[in-house]
Amino acid sequence: MKNKLFRSFLPIISVLLVGWIGLQDDTFTYSRGKQKITLELENKAKQLHWGQKTKLHFRFENIDPKRLSSAAPGLRFINNPTEKESLFEIVPEKKYLKKDTLNLHVMYREENDSVWVHIFRIPIKN
Repeated sequence: MKNKLFRSFLPIISVLLVGWIGLQDDTFTYSRGKQKITLELENKAKQLHWGQKTKLHFRFENIDPKRLSSAAPGLRFINNPTEKESLFEIVPEKKYLKKDTLNLHVMYREENDSVWVHIFRIPIKN
């Protein structure tokens, strides 16, 4: 009886454990085929803070940064330390955003001129 009860709860425990491990990730990632964009916030933060400047570190796999554009209120480009990285900084201001989430739009133009767009949704705290 106990073994049967344990087996019935095992899938639930597994799902909760995998979900918890996923929450421990401090990066935002988007993959499309062989292409991948990883966004990491300064100091491994999981959210932004209203009115505070935060650095954003993009890493690219199989993506030409010259064909990539990013947009969000308060976003400012800093530099490209390498061909596979870009640094930005952002200061989220309440007057420009309606919700406690920053939508950071990333658009990429493929070599065949097809375009794809992804939105990183980054939470903002006080």
